[in-house]
Amino acid sequence: DYKSSWSGMPYTLRIGRQQLDLGSERMVSSLDWENTSRVFDGVLLSMGSTDDWTLDIFATRAVAVRPSNFNDWEKTGNRYVDSDFHGLYYSNWKMLSNTRWDAYLFLRDQDDIDDKVWTIGTRTESNWGLWDGSFEFAYQTGDFGTGIGLPDLDHRAWMLNLGFGYQPEWMANSRIGLAYSWATGDGNALDSDHDTFDATYPSTFDHYGQMNFFSLQNMRNLELSYETPMLEKGTMRVAFHMFWIDEPDDDFLYDANLVPRRAAGVLGADSDAGTEIDITFQYPFWNDRVMMLVGYGHYFAGNYIDDTGVEDDDANYFFLQADLKF
Repeated sequence: DYKSSWSGMPYTLRIGRQQLDLGSERMVSSLDWENTSRVFDGVLLSMGSTDDWTLDIFATRAVAVRPSNFNDWEKTGNRYVDSDFHGLYYSNWKMLSNTRWDAYLFLRDQDDIDDKVWTIGTRTESNWGLWDGSFEFAYQTGDFGTGIGLPDLDHRAWMLNLGFGYQPEWMANSRIGLAYSWATGDGNALDSDHDTFDATYPSTFDHYGQMNFFSLQNMRNLELSYETPMLEKGTMRVAFHMFWIDEPDDDFLYDANLVPRRAAGVLGADSDAGTEIDITFQYPFWNDRVMMLVGYGHYFAGNYIDDTGVEDDDANYFFLQADLKF
């Protein structure tokens, strides 16, 4: 890191292996809750300060995690890990009252398969006393490489997220939340267009169910959540998710790793992909240097799961996690 200022404006130049966590992390996240964080090699220039505005400009390349070898740029066959990733991310805290406004431009580029996806987006976070709200919209264009010798597809896709929260005084700092997310799928797998939203390098665990069955691709998600303090310094959160497939007949169900998990082309498949309920509790120890997190999730399979595969069982998930700061 090299830190300095120019005409009173602070800036930091970071060169080397680094994490990227941008905005809501629906598009770009380091996945710090995993055992191996997502990292990039490259250059990042950060300008401004969070009491006014900031601008991040970066040119990077994704780094594959290889447990038995040095983590380098060796090809993996995964279009996301094998890509260069460049962009601009601007945030402003002064332009709109009680609101943070972000705008961003990303390019994910893999020359080997002529994969070049541009993303332009905007988001807001607002707070009005007992109420809060968020909005995010992104549109994509470019070329989606098939990687199998066939002509490239024209990529056109978008995503939308709306969220609201309310903290009534009579509920002792508890919050009720409602959020809706929509990411397009491909309605015609036989034409020259690719309409499935490219979620790039997202975090899904904290947005679309902690069981990681879904990503922001060919999906619609409605979340109702309740968060409340517990045991002095602890926090309990309960979330109920409803999932639908945007294009159930011609596109896949994609999991948190952006991998297809159910076959496309099943005509007449129901769009109902099921529901999930998640319960988590976190509590700090040792002067807040250790954060313990325990959670349970249950997934109720929907009709889409039955229509597109031989198994339609429900699923259970339990985890215990410790985070140490040093």
